[in-house]
Amino acid sequence: MLGERKIMATQNFSSYPVQPVEVPPAKPRFGVGAWADQFQFRWEATTSELPITHWQIDDHGLPGEPAPFAWSYMWHDPPAGVHRISAAACNSAGCSTPNVYTFTIGDPDPVPGAPLEPSVTVSIDGSRVIVTWDADDGASPIEAWSYQLEREGTANRLHEYLPADQHQREHYSLQPGQYTVFVLGHNVHGPGEWGSAEFTIAGGD
Repeated sequence: MLGERKIMATQNFSSYPVQPVEVPPAKPRFGVGAWADQFQFRWEATTSELPITHWQIDDHGLPGEPAPFAWSYMWHDPPAGVHRISAAACNSAGCSTPNVYTFTIGDPDPVPGAPLEPSVTVSIDGSRVIVTWDADDGASPIEAWSYQLEREGTANRLHEYLPADQHQREHYSLQPGQYTVFVLGHNVHGPGEWGSAEFTIAGGD
């Protein structure tokens, strides 16, 4: 009797049709194409038992237009910068989790910050020492320079605050020894990084 009950239960269970599980589509996958004057964004998603009925696209304000296909988006002459676009696939059971893609067109405007480390060079012409420098301003104009000159083995250090348009400093008749010069730029975001160079003043015969 026990075996017969098992057989009957199996036969009764198999007589019921299997109902499809109604779930939203999977998160979309992205593909990207870029040309000289246009940018195309494409997407696709794995469907469940239910077909995809539409897409939810957020271009985050980009001046784009739908391409001739329902699964792509096209920008002509897109602006330079960092942009985002998101896509979600939908069916009668709901929508997938959106997938977000971040991409860069051209060279975006740099983020303002403190000046970068200056490039410092030294040339010696007889008794004259010429120090020159320049630096990336960190996307904000340099307002001034800090300038230091120190001689190895001594506690003496020249420290000056120079105007923004000055990129050269000259020294005359320095004592023999090993020297290091330091230059740092200042802008509205604060002091930047020190740049430096070393040079030697030879002793007399």
